[in-house]
Amino acid sequence: MAAFPAADHQILDTYAYINADGTWVLCWDWGRYMNHSCAPNTLGLGPYADVAVRDIQPGEQLTCEYGMLNLAEAMDCHCGAPRCRGHIGPDDVLNYGEDWDTVVAQAAPFAGQVDQPLKAYLQDPAYVDGVVRGNFPLPKARSYYRAS
Repeated sequence: MAAFPAADHQILDTYAYINADGTWVLCWDWGRYMNHSCAPNTLGLGPYADVAVRDIQPGEQLTCEYGMLNLAEAMDCHCGAPRCRGHIGPDDVLNYGEDWDTVVAQAAPFAGQVDQPLKAYLQDPAYVDGVVRGNFPLPKARSYYRAS
């Protein structure tokens, strides 16, 4: 982040996140349009891939859990989910990670039953296949956490 001009720091602070390795990630693809929901339709299947955790209807907005993104500070949430937390915090992955792990574990096997045209773009598609098939353990959401 320090290598970017000062004028870009606000953009990075708003649109980038810190992954489990401590690397700043600025999405360049359509992923930058993912929004948060306290009842997201996708969750992390390990730190480098997401999986749909329920059927997503055509035209429905894709949503993820910002609580997994190592936020530097809390932010208000107005997602409209029936059980909206009202805020997203830096420690949410520690507080809700086990619940998210349960949801992902139930959904992951279905990923192997649906064509995955973007799989070739994953950092390690064989690893993700192994997790989906149950050959490798599902990474815990808490493993994403990076203390600020």
